[in-house]
Parts: sequence; structure tokens; C-alpha cells
Amino acid sequence: MIYGFEASGDREVIEGTPNIYIKPEKHPSRILDFHDIFYMVEGKWSVLLKDERIELRQGDVVLLPAGLHHFGDDYCRANTRTIFIHFKTKKGDGPWDIKKENRSLPVLSHTHPDSGRVFSLFQEMAKTSRSHLPHRDFRCSALLNQIIIELSDHYTRSGNKHDKVILELLNLFMDHPEKFFSIEELAAGAGLSRKSLTLRFRAETGLSVHQYQMNSKLDQIATSIRTNSWSSLKNLAYNFGFYDEYHLSSAFKKKFGISPGKYGR
Repeated sequence: MIYGFEASGDREVIEGTPNIYIKPEKHPSRILDFHDIFYMVEGKWSVLLKDERIELRQGDVVLLPAGLHHFGDDYCRANTRTIFIHFKTKKGDGPWDIKKENRSLPVLSHTHPDSGRVFSLFQEMAKTSRSHLPHRDFRCSALLNQIIIELSDHYTRSGNKHDKVILELLNLFMDHPEKFFSIEELAAGAGLSRKSLTLRFRAETGLSVHQYQMNSKLDQIATSIRTNSWSSLKNLAYNFGFYDEYHLSSAFKKKFGISPGKYGR
């Protein structure tokens, strides 16, 4: 299972602490209204998450998302040690699907990051969560965000099956919101034929190149309008590559069924 975490703002950590199970125990059967993620410091355990049986060994990280039933079907080894973090959900968290143009960080429900960096971050979280340091909550949020980033980077590096050429184009769109890229210039830059790029792009995203760019821009514009972060519709049109505010208004109303002016009220 791949879960996506909203990639903006602070995250509220409920608690982060080490656990030890002197005697063998089963993982509790439960559905939480917050996320649970833990690092296997030592021992052996198994957890069932939906239809996935997760076998845990030393150095593994398991993610148990909010709202999903999970339980243990076997006892852990005696003296198993973990470091767990409970943290609240954010709007935008959910099963990861690139076809929804979700700007979230993908994290596997079970991974072995093989990185001392991840273990160090979990240790620091447990220490900070129980401390009386100034701005403790802010420190915990920063540590948690870094853990999510490290796990997401591990997933990205682990050879997932997504089309890397298309993922690079999606990053290009994100880096240059002021421009509409044509299929011809993208194909030339990627060293592909127009037809090949068109087919691969639709296979990866479910949309045409133009549809994807249009949806992405309009979603960003809608967010800007809601947060009042732009001074005028004319500036929005200019900064997101539209010919003028009339072109933007027409596209916006077609997608959202309401004009930009009324949307922001």
C-alpha cells in the first residue's frame, strides 16, 4: 500500500516514544483516528493492514494510516523494541494516486529504509516528545516532516514502476506554472515522438498533456483565490500562462461551474 501525506504546513504530533515488549504480545486490533508509524529497533512482529500482511524485522518502518483497520495475527518476539509516533491527519492525506495530481508525498506502508538517518530521526522524536524544550511541538512537527520526506525519498529511489520521464514533466509543470507547454516541445525535450509521449503521458496520468496542465493551473488558482494571495485576476492570468483574464475566467467556470469572482466570496 502507498499512502500520500499532504506536503505543506506543520503536522501535530500526539506522542512519540519508545516501547519494549518484555513478553510476547499481539499488536492490538483497532481503527485509529490518527496515523501511527513506528520503527522496529529490535525483534520480530507481524501486522495485518487491510489485505496486506506485514512481516516486521529490525530496521523496518511500518505505517498504519488513520481510519484503516489493523491488527496483529501473531505474537512479537520477547524483548521486541519499537519507537512509535502518533500524529494527526491533515486534509489531503489519503491513498496515493498520481493520476489525481495529488501533491502529496508517497510513503509505503512497509519499508526498510536502510538508513541510519531515519533511525536517528525516530530517536530524536522520542527524546523531543518527552522533553521540556522550548517550542517542543514545533520541533516535533519538523522532525516528523523530515521522517516523512526521508521515507518518501526512499520510495522514489526504490525503482517504483511509474514512468520517470513523465514524472519529470510533472515536476517541470510545477516549476513553471507561468507557461503552457506544447506536446511538440515536450516531446523534443524528452527525445520522444509526439505520439509516444502522448500515449505515455495518458497512461501515467489518465489525461492529455493539455488537460493535465489546465487542471493543475486551475486548482492552484482556486487555492490562491481562497487564500486571497493574489491581488487581481489579471495577475493570476499572467502568472499562470493564460492569454488574459477573460480566457482564465472561461476556463475556471468550465471546471468549477462558477466564476473566479464568486468563487472567492
